[in-house]
Amino acid sequence: MVQNATPKIKFFYLAHGVMSLHCLKGLIKNGRIPEFTVIHENRDREKLDSKFFFPLIEYCDLNGIRIFKVKKLNELKSEISECNLGVCCGFMEIIKKDVYSLPEFGILNLHCGKLPEYRGRAPISRTIMNGDESLIISVHRIDDGVDSGDLLIEKKLRIELTDDVNTLYEKCALISGEIFCEAICELETGECNYHPQSGSSFIAGKLLSEDERLIKWSAGVKKSYDKMRALYTPYPQSFFDFKGKRYFINRAGLVKVNTKKSDFAEVTEVNDNFIRLALADGEILIFELNDINRKEISLLNEFKTGEKFYDN
Repeated sequence: MVQNATPKIKFFYLAHGVMSLHCLKGLIKNGRIPEFTVIHENRDREKLDSKFFFPLIEYCDLNGIRIFKVKKLNELKSEISECNLGVCCGFMEIIKKDVYSLPEFGILNLHCGKLPEYRGRAPISRTIMNGDESLIISVHRIDDGVDSGDLLIEKKLRIELTDDVNTLYEKCALISGEIFCEAICELETGECNYHPQSGSSFIAGKLLSEDERLIKWSAGVKKSYDKMRALYTPYPQSFFDFKGKRYFINRAGLVKVNTKKSDFAEVTEVNDNFIRLALADGEILIFELNDINRKEISLLNEFKTGEKFYDN
């Protein structure tokens, strides 16, 4: 449905996480300055103080943007009512109708995954784990569901074989502001065309389970590598068990892919820098492993050539 042209958008910005800081910078770089920015009062403060909270507050101060710290968004109903649009990047609150219906054009949310397939948590990781060739950045209108609102914009990012969850996050962050600027421009010109998500049977993903993170060597070299690179620190890592110990993978590389199948991985080379694993259908290099306390381990001290890793 195409909407008629509207006066200049007056929007507020909901932010949480490093990507939202990049997004705000992209918005301002393109001349889109929010009336105010909203952040959580206490959520993830210890983890994100230096990377997000302090830099965002400083950046808002430098640009004369009011900033509100809230426990719940409904604390700002009066301020929200003065805007005709909300823009959300990473804000970790399920926003109710009594809030998202206040602005004339609702609240737009940026989601780094194709919708409806990757609703919910960890969309970048799950996109990589499923072997997709591209990641879709979606801008949708917030409604009563989880990432279920009508879509306005979809942008495709090619997933390179050398990409991992962190490089894709960075790529999304760098263009997030531009994508929102495109959405705002479409609203102002009346050229926006919302369309409903196809299919209602998709369930929003939850936090990645232990089973999703477990490496199953019998799945083959490409699926194993995709799971590894989808789950690097600071996200929950993929892992395998060997001789009663659990090893968490934090950096790996795909050497080659064949077409055979295998139900185990064999250590064919080990040194201070990597272990080389041979599966029947290819080879993987693992550059960094962590122990149960997330401390890096010595590869030479843990593994020997000829040892084999089997599925649990």
